[in-house]
Amino acid sequence: METSYCPYCMTPVPGDGACPVCGLTSGNYTPLPHHIPPGTVLMDRYLVGRVLGEGGFGITYIGCDLRLELKVAIKEYFPTNWVSRHSETSLSVNCYAGAGSSYEKGKSRFLYEARTMAKMDKQPEIVSVRDFFEANGTVYIVMEYVDGTTFKELVAQRGGRIPAGELLPMIEPLFSALSAVHAAGLIHRDISPDNLMLEHGSVRLLDFGCARESTEGSETMTITLKHGYAPIEQYQHKGQGAWTDVYGLSATIYYCLTGKTPPQALDRLMDDEIILPRRLGVDLTEKQERALLRGMGIKQHHRFRTVEELHAALYEGVDDPEQPARGGRMKDNSDTPTEIPERAGTDASQRAGVRRRTVLGVVMSLIAVAGILGLIFLPRGGEEKPVTSGAGSITADISEEWAGPERDELFANARSAADEETLAALLADDSVEAVSLSGDFHAGRPYTINKPLLVPEETSAVFTCAVELTEGGVIWASGRVDGSVVVNGGTLVADEGGEVYGSLVLLSSGLVQQGGSVSEDIYALPIEELFAGAVSVSSEDDLRSACENSGVSAIRIEGDIAISESITSNVPVLVTEGARLAPQTDGLEFCVNGAPLVNDGTVECSLWFGGEYPVLLNRGKLSPADGIWIERLDSSNSVFINLGSAELSAYNAMWCRLLNFGSITASGSADEPGALGFGSGDFSNYGSVSVGENCVLVSGGFIDNHGELTIGGAFENYGAVSSVFGSIELLSGGSVENRGLIDMYDVSTLTVNEGARLNTLEGVLLYRSNCSQISGEIDGRVWEVSFELIDDVPMHSVSTEAELLDALADDSIRSIMINGELTLTQPLTVTKPVYIIYDSSIVIPEGETVTVDGSIFVVNGRLTCDAIDVANGGMLEVIGEWKAHGDGAALKLTGGSWAYSRMCAMSVSELTLSENSMAVYASAEMTILRDIELSGGSFLVLRGETLASDSLNAEISDSTLIQLCSAELGGSSSVVLSRTSLYSQSGQLQLLNGGSVNIQSGARYVSFGGRLVLEPGSMLRNGGSFSALGFSDACRPAVNGSLENRSSMFLTLPMEISGTFTNKGRIYSSIVPAEGSFSISDGAVVEGIDNIEPWPEG
Repeated sequence: METSYCPYCMTPVPGDGACPVCGLTSGNYTPLPHHIPPGTVLMDRYLVGRVLGEGGFGITYIGCDLRLELKVAIKEYFPTNWVSRHSETSLSVNCYAGAGSSYEKGKSRFLYEARTMAKMDKQPEIVSVRDFFEANGTVYIVMEYVDGTTFKELVAQRGGRIPAGELLPMIEPLFSALSAVHAAGLIHRDISPDNLMLEHGSVRLLDFGCARESTEGSETMTITLKHGYAPIEQYQHKGQGAWTDVYGLSATIYYCLTGKTPPQALDRLMDDEIILPRRLGVDLTEKQERALLRGMGIKQHHRFRTVEELHAALYEGVDDPEQPARGGRMKDNSDTPTEIPERAGTDASQRAGVRRRTVLGVVMSLIAVAGILGLIFLPRGGEEKPVTSGAGSITADISEEWAGPERDELFANARSAADEETLAALLADDSVEAVSLSGDFHAGRPYTINKPLLVPEETSAVFTCAVELTEGGVIWASGRVDGSVVVNGGTLVADEGGEVYGSLVLLSSGLVQQGGSVSEDIYALPIEELFAGAVSVSSEDDLRSACENSGVSAIRIEGDIAISESITSNVPVLVTEGARLAPQTDGLEFCVNGAPLVNDGTVECSLWFGGEYPVLLNRGKLSPADGIWIERLDSSNSVFINLGSAELSAYNAMWCRLLNFGSITASGSADEPGALGFGSGDFSNYGSVSVGENCVLVSGGFIDNHGELTIGGAFENYGAVSSVFGSIELLSGGSVENRGLIDMYDVSTLTVNEGARLNTLEGVLLYRSNCSQISGEIDGRVWEVSFELIDDVPMHSVSTEAELLDALADDSIRSIMINGELTLTQPLTVTKPVYIIYDSSIVIPEGETVTVDGSIFVVNGRLTCDAIDVANGGMLEVIGEWKAHGDGAALKLTGGSWAYSRMCAMSVSELTLSENSMAVYASAEMTILRDIELSGGSFLVLRGETLASDSLNAEISDSTLIQLCSAELGGSSSVVLSRTSLYSQSGQLQLLNGGSVNIQSGARYVSFGGRLVLEPGSMLRNGGSFSALGFSDACRPAVNGSLENRSSMFLTLPMEISGTFTNKGRIYSSIVPAEGSFSISDGAVVEGIDNIEPWPEG
């Protein structure tokens, strides 16, 4: 008679009866769709039972070795980011599109680690590997099943702590076992009270499925970080070794002795508030306490390098010189945290000391637990420019009348310039009084203008690099001026009929609006006015006194000041040329609350900016020891303007507008990795930005690169990068993960050197090969088009329908330019490049279609038609206007075709992409969209105005939707994700009454910081994978409607619930304590949140 086993505990049971041990029956257990059903037998030997645990890269089942009749644990390699499965159909895993290579590498690593761990069978403290094999398209490790008590449970059983005299002898055998593991070239990386178990009086170390080679780099699978037990280096890919396990083991001992989870390493980095064990009554000697704290040293070089060293100091009493702690102090239980003074009216959560630690902890947790190398930031919806009337309480001083000579007099002797070289030569020639541009002018180099420059009527001057107006310099805009202009002693005049676009930085009162229009993107910092009545200081005492004096309006630092404690200023501060502001020890900050900081000298202490108008202007040298934090989620009121050099290390986060005209260098080391995070808003680079080894740059905003961007470390892009007359270079060892858009459409270069890596499998990278250059190997598709026949050769001009049809039929004509207003009488098939120039138009008969068959169709002018079909690798560019005869047009892309648009007028109501096609859709009329259908590995990037609709129907199958803009969906609007689809939501998504999102099995929905709000009457159903990731509570998801989870949900932000939340799946949260994962209002209906699980492995 065949033996039956309980799927819960693998005890033999009679027939279908209840288990004599646990009392349950097989009918009590219902697996999730991607789990192997209980009763399955693998390799004709291993019976699978219930799931014991699930992480980002593996599922662990209880099992039975039928041959030996022995209970086992079976770990299945199942990385949720790369594969899916519906076990009712098949037990085989299915790779997501583009994930095959990563999956195979991970599978090989999983098997390698199994083989290595199998060699540890002589270490009784290490859970042994009994077997490993491949099946169902994946791999399995069969491990010894340990049935005991975790040390977390043991602490609870002992009343909250274990005496040192009992604990230390109990765990001592673990040291030699770990030593053997490290000698084999592995590190565990996940030592915690949950992974230590007491079985029959002996200590056992669990979960070596997370172990890895200590020398392995970025290809190794990451694990969930247990905050409090993970050292600082685990928040980065590099710098891990035996000392990593030293930290985890020491932190575990600390917990067992005190009953308190140690503060996160990242929190300790900023302000070490760990309570000394002996202050809590723990019976350790002074030397033992010192040894334990050194094992928990924040920096690697402050820590024991091996477990042998830790053992010697802890057990044998080897003297250990006290190591300095980062961030201030070790804290006893009577201390109160030193808080940075608040500005009146500022919420306590905005304090630098509290909020900075909280944000950084969440941010850096994401680095490891969500595969996000650095910070996940709020992307800005839409394309509108930030609007400000000044920085701080400073109002932009705009004059209405020019006080100098009249225009005709000023330019009476002007010399004419038509190109960049001529303009540069005339500006440098002292004998030239003034310059006048002739014709439209496009500059790809920076200029310093120190004499009058006229942009006449009907002409334009586009500066894609920075322009500085110095003393004597004037730009007189009678035509159009577009670019970034720094007014520093000169004057910018917008004359009647003139237009000034772009970013304006006013360092002096030099903006005249004399009847013309002026950009609203203005940052006014008139230095002389700001500091006219400033108090001068040259010592720390003077500085502190001035900051605390309510009668002081501004401060000038005029000497070398080294601060011994953090200081906060609520008024403008100027560090003068030759002056220096520095910390005496690590971890000290200079905080500026709601006022500008102007640096003309040197600043070496950490900087934090808060309040309503955080502003930093650097014209000297910045080298902050512990980074810069500019904390304003509404980035339109905050700005960092760099005209000098900024050498950044440690952790830097900027929720602001960033204008770089100088140099920014971000770096780190193996011991102290660095991070530069850029949040919502625009980052305009006109100078140089360099990210060094052991450092990560992460952007969720919009980067406009007109200078040099060099990556020697890592760059994670979740927003949009547009490089115009700029260069991006990846040095050997550098890496870029593109999960948003990298736009190389205009003149720029991208170089991937040997040994570097650029991955764009889940993002979009595009370029025009005749304008831009891309070199090196890239993972993922690069969308390429050549406009050589449009930009580089004479085009055949047509102005009538007959001329157009003849030109299309003439093989000797290579490309066609529409010059005039054409009204066609029949459909149009484009088989060679056709370009509608500005001020020209084509009208297609109502109901008829333009078919682009393997060629290029450019709408720079106006097009009226009801449908465009792009097929066979064709390409459509719309930067002008496309209108339909009726309510909306249809755009269809098939056969690997693609479409590109910038903020333009497109009346498109239907978008259909199939067969690996792609579209970047940036329309000013997003509200017209009613139907979106993506299939067959296609990509759609939405980056226009807010997508507001009450009738949108979006069906995404085996494809990727990247939402960079904001979206408001209500009424009958529905988004359905099926099969292996990915919805990457970076802009805000608001589901209004009637709106719904349905995530089916195998599909993924990931919010990278853009807030998700479910209003009353809306519904989100998750049957696949739902992730809400972010760094700030300001963008926490809000459920005012209904959310139903039937599969896996991942949270790094607390979720507000005032509506209905039903959980019938699993919830994983990185929030500690787990109860903080939900904020539940009175009247909310909540079901199934009692068992929130820690963030999974992988």
